[in-house]
Amino acid sequence: MAKFLSSIPGIGPRTATALAATAADPTIFRCGREFAAWLGVTPKQNSTGGKDLLGRITKQGDSYLRHLLFIGARNVVRYPKARSRVGGGWIEALLERRRPWSSLSPLQQVG
Repeated sequence: MAKFLSSIPGIGPRTATALAATAADPTIFRCGREFAAWLGVTPKQNSTGGKDLLGRITKQGDSYLRHLLFIGARNVVRYPKARSRVGGGWIEALLERRRPWSSLSPLQQVG
């Protein structure tokens, strides 16, 4: 499983083994959003009267695994070679809308 996961851009051997060890049976998650909620990277939902209100990211899951995935995503966005492996058109559009992480202060990067 770890070997398969390490073939994904932004996921190295350390992240792959941590993912394989933490979420040993991926079939328990019905979709990617359910896995993201388990990991703690989806916003908290407060819905009432037909209105969907999204709050802050809950950060309830495994902080180490979330940290490793954040580093991998950051490297895919930062380096053009990794960006081209993913099909970086949407990343280029994202970088035009948002400033790059390198210009953020260390406190803003942690979020």
